Amino acid sequence: MINGEDDIDNWEPYPEPGVYCNRWDPAEPEELTEQIVLAVSALLGERPEEMQPLHNRVDVDALQQMFADRATGRARSDGCLSFVHEGCRVRIHGDGRLYVSNLPDGSSPPSLV
Repeated sequence: MINGEDDIDNWEPYPEPGVYCNRWDPAEPEELTEQIVLAVSALLGERPEEMQPLHNRVDVDALQQMFADRATGRARSDGCLSFVHEGCRVRIHGDGRLYVSNLPDGSSPPSLV
């Protein structure tokens, strides 16, 4: 569940309409893929098993590695990755921020800072 809730209304709204923000624990990179699936599911109002698997869109092992601690044990608090999954823009930041927004057909993703 997303911070104990599976309803996108419990997420923090971003100043831009239709964009929602939540956090994931950078110390637990395997949690990231679950958070993405649950976030998109909640935003669309669909069950995760009814959606296209995330691994059909991105390499989830590489995604987890990208945000895992460095070999020295130091956290990767920098870095950002953005992609579209199931018609939602997903933007992940190394410091634990996760943004999702629903993209209407034919629209461009909203700009996130």
